[in-house]
Amino acid sequence: MRQKQSRTTLLKNCLALSLGLFVCSWPTLTLAQSQQPSTTVKRRLPGRRVGAGTRGPCTNPKQPLVALIPDTNLGLTAEKYPTFFWFIPPTPARTAEFVLNNEKKQEIYKTTFAITGSPGVINVTLPANATLPPLEVNKNYSWTFSLICNPSDPSAVDFVQGWVQRVALSRDVGNQLTKAAPRDRPAIYAKEGIWNDTLKSLSELRRDNPRDRALTTDWETLLKSVGLDTVAKAPLVQCCSQTNRASGDTRSTSSNSRPSTSSSTR
Repeated sequence: MRQKQSRTTLLKNCLALSLGLFVCSWPTLTLAQSQQPSTTVKRRLPGRRVGAGTRGPCTNPKQPLVALIPDTNLGLTAEKYPTFFWFIPPTPARTAEFVLNNEKKQEIYKTTFAITGSPGVINVTLPANATLPPLEVNKNYSWTFSLICNPSDPSAVDFVQGWVQRVALSRDVGNQLTKAAPRDRPAIYAKEGIWNDTLKSLSELRRDNPRDRALTTDWETLLKSVGLDTVAKAPLVQCCSQTNRASGDTRSTSSNSRPSTSSSTR
């Protein structure tokens, strides 16, 4: 019981900083009490965490499309093929698109998939295959996630944009993760500021333990720590039925595509 209560308090110690970074104190981890949580100072990158809505009934500005990222617009990951999360509002759209670009603004991955239109948090994981190389360490990759409300009308699209950077884990942190129980891993990732993997590990725990209120509280507290209060209670929904995928495409994004991440504002 004591362990469950301690785990529940973990994410309650997360504090959102002015740049959208978070610092956490993890009393249940096997770390020296004097050790301070590590932080990586990141400048805010251009992006669009919250969609603007569209003309017509596609999305409502009062309940917008939201990317589950810090307000720096950058999420860190230790994985070669990371997972991304978004909140999809009620929408008649039945198709979504995810595009990943490298630092040269070249498209390296694109997938289109079917959605139900029901509100909730979905996620997409990059596929580990020969046509898509793993993310390089310390490289910034930009991405765009779009709801395609009317395939014949380019203006009927709502989108969010952000960045992901792969970081190398220290040997100490790697050992901690190897030895840790699944319920302790989100705290380790969060302490290191590794946002994408914190969300992934916590979402997996929630899906495996849907009635565990402590995990739900941890999830809500984590999202609120970076200002995502409006979607903190949104359910996790199953996704996605992929309809089309193109990987390994290194062509530059064309001018008639949705705006590149580098030119958009939050």
